This record gives sequence, structure tokens and C-alpha cells, in this order.
Amino acid sequence: MAQLFIAVLAIYYVLQDIDFADLKSTLLSAKIGWLILAWLAFNASKILSAFRLNYFFRALGIQMKEKFNLKLYYLGMLYNQFLPGGIGGDGYKVYLLNKWYGNSIKMLVSATLLDRVSGVVALGFLAFGLGLFSHAPEALGTYSFLLWVGLVIAYPSYYLLVNLIFKTFKSVNNITNLQALGVQGLQVLSAFFILKSLGVSALVGVLFLKLQKEEQ
Repeated sequence: MAQLFIAVLAIYYVLQDIDFADLKSTLLSAKIGWLILAWLAFNASKILSAFRLNYFFRALGIQMKEKFNLKLYYLGMLYNQFLPGGIGGDGYKVYLLNKWYGNSIKMLVSATLLDRVSGVVALGFLAFGLGLFSHAPEALGTYSFLLWVGLVIAYPSYYLLVNLIFKTFKSVNNITNLQALGVQGLQVLSAFFILKSLGVSALVGVLFLKLQKEEQ
């Protein structure tokens, strides 16, 4: 009952920031087919992201069924919308898993933190790669070589971080990195579909919308 009350309160809180007249106008002018594709790509990214997080938990000896893990992941997404910093859902998952499985909070926090970091690395890798095929090199001028630097060092730096600080998760490093690339690729695709539904097709717009999502 308490969880239901919190969920309803969270939804009410989020709805306070929505201009429904503006939302209605935008939705009525949008192309529904592109929005459906965006919804499918977004949810596919979240399902894959839940699988990725479960790999990190398995490295700690936590054996959760994927269906239950997915429910917990979506619940965490809901809490992220109204708890401070956008990481409240992660804190809630850490609390529950510590309570149910007895794993140390430090290791659970490490798993959720590394899950976030792997996503940021994948996003950066894709951003640097896409930047090379856009007008970014022209805009950066003599500093355009930084795109190549970022692209080349992104994953070596991440692997070094895992091997030095997060050794417990070395066994799932390869699979979670591939999944992270898939997650970010699907979210970029979702953002692209949203912009297409609104009549915007510029690649810069896609990257801007994706980066805005990551900051929330």
C-alpha cells in the first residue's frame, strides 16, 4: 500500500510540470507512426538495460529472474523521476537487494555505479563516432583531432578503470559493454524517431535530445 501511495504521489508530482495544452498541440501535430517506433525503440533499450544491470548483479552472486529484474528496473525508472538527482531509483534498488540478498551496500552501489558509467562511456563513444561524420570537425577546427582521441581512448580507459577499481565485475565486462552500446544506440534511434515525428531530421537535434535525456 505504501509503495502504491508513493507511486501515485510521484505521478502527480511529475504531472504538475506538464503544460497539457502544449502537449496536446504537439501530439496532435506529430506523426503517430514515428512515435510508435520511438516508443518501441525506447522500451527495447530499457529491456536491454535491465539485462545489462542484471549481469552486474550476477557478478555479486545475486540470481534474479529476468522478469522480476525488469519490473524492478521500471520501478526504479519511476522513482528516478521525482527523487533527487535522478538516481533515486538506483538507491531504492540497492536498498531492496541489500535487504533481500544481504549483499553489502558498497558492492551494490558499485554495481549500479558501473552500470551508469558503462552507459556514459558507450554514449561518449557513439557521440565521438557520429561527430566525425557531422559538421563537428569543421566547428572544432584545429581541435577536431579530439574526436579521434575520445573515440580511441574511451574503452581502453573504461577497461583500465574496471581492472583497477572494479575487479569484481571483470567477468561481465565484455557482454555489458556490448549491451551498453546497444542501449545507447536504441535510445539515439528513439530520439531520432521522435524528431522525425515532429518534422525535425537534423542529426544535431538527435544528439541534443539524447544528451538532454542523460542529464535528467
